[in-house]
Amino acid sequence: DASAAEAELARLDAETARQEIPRLMAAAILTLRQRLPAARNAYGEVLRDAPDSVPARLGLARVAALEGQPEEAERLLVEALA
Repeated sequence: DASAAEAELARLDAETARQEIPRLMAAAILTLRQRLPAARNAYGEVLRDAPDSVPARLGLARVAALEGQPEEAERLLVEALA
């Protein structure tokens, strides 16, 4: 569940928490909690640090779809598959 995942993320040391996978997990939890602007920001920060991150692009596509932006979701999916 999301609360247990958040608790595990909170236990990570600062260096580990800054890595891509924990940041993606945090963004996914925000998405699950429907905190879509925060999720979009979190995935965007991952992409700024790791521009080739397919999981971050897929996460942004999911957020765009949930926000009712199908064109943006499609664009991000195409980018992820390229």
